[in-house]
Amino acid sequence: MTSSADSTLRRVVGRGSDVAVRARRRAARLRALHRADVSVPSEVSLTSDGDVVAAVPVVPGTDMTALSMQRPPLTAGECAWLGRQLAAAVGGMHQGGLVHGDVAPGNILIRADAIVLLDCLAVVREDERGTPGFRAPERMAGDLCEASDVYSIGAVLRWAARDADVEAVRKVTRLMVDPDPERRPAAAEIPEHLGQLGASTAIAPLGDANVATALRSTARLRTERTTAGRWWRARAWAIRGGSVTAAIAAVAAVAVWWGADTSQSASAREPVAAPRVLAGKPAWSDTSAGAATARQAATVLTQTRFQALDAGDGPLLRTTVSGDDETAVAVRELADRLDAGEVTFSGLQGQVLNATVIESAPQAATVAVSYETTAHSVTVGELAQHVAATAETVVLDLELSSRGWTVVRVLPRP
Repeated sequence: MTSSADSTLRRVVGRGSDVAVRARRRAARLRALHRADVSVPSEVSLTSDGDVVAAVPVVPGTDMTALSMQRPPLTAGECAWLGRQLAAAVGGMHQGGLVHGDVAPGNILIRADAIVLLDCLAVVREDERGTPGFRAPERMAGDLCEASDVYSIGAVLRWAARDADVEAVRKVTRLMVDPDPERRPAAAEIPEHLGQLGASTAIAPLGDANVATALRSTARLRTERTTAGRWWRARAWAIRGGSVTAAIAAVAAVAVWWGADTSQSASAREPVAAPRVLAGKPAWSDTSAGAATARQAATVLTQTRFQALDAGDGPLLRTTVSGDDETAVAVRELADRLDAGEVTFSGLQGQVLNATVIESAPQAATVAVSYETTAHSVTVGELAQHVAATAETVVLDLELSSRGWTVVRVLPRP
């Protein structure tokens, strides 16, 4: 929430006195950088309930997730500009002995002729793992180094590029996203790698948006953390009688898009770039790119579902659907159970492999989505069931309204 003067955003960054100590030390080191492109908390406090709260000054601008749903993907020149801006900000942190740890669209604020890195305190949590699709491979093992930020910059640029320029962007970022941290360039070397993209073109921000608005719109899709750190999900709930097994099985079946019957062993395929996150606003819907926007929306909605389930976030899960079809009814019922703490998911990660538009209109689309999910567990009450890794394809009927894109029904596969 913001202060009464709407000049400060207060956000819980963790819990406990140890986290508070680390957050205060890191905030002091961030202030010592004296950089306008790095967000610095003005205060870190520990509440009587044990929450560690950071006060961050509101900065005018629009984050990349909100921006991506209001305009076309970036040109090569805009990617070059963004990459150089990120390299400068991250490089400045590295020179000060700091690593950001979560360079992702929701943490990149676009201003007039500049960017600002947000969420610079995230790594004070020991369970912090970064944003799926943008984090370096070593982050899942709990490792963090300067090369991790370089990987994330490369992933962001690949995600942001328009279709016409994506191959060029992939080429110049090849070493940046190398699985081996030792092979990645330093942040200071990134501008040289981006030279092949041509002259930089600054990304124009949107209207009078500010970071408080941007953070409110994307706060539900923040970084992923390990199960041990999910203290907010430790809710007691009891279930009686012989319905336990059936309840677990029913919940496990909807961990993916509503019981598609195409399960098979997950194959070793290269995942696509992480999707743009819906920001609760209409997607950019110029008819010349309608199909591309629908494809992105289907990818976003599917990835959002995975994140909502694993985070136990009922409100976020509800944002993926609309209407009264059985699909939407099933999702809302599951969201209610997440809210009540009756159901929890642990270890669920999903990666969209492909999204193909079958039919597209200005306000609707039908999209086939293929994805993989990791092995995970579903807990109902005190009993848990293991769910094997799967690879599936579903067909989603989408609708565009003032809320943005939502799923209205799941169709049989063609």
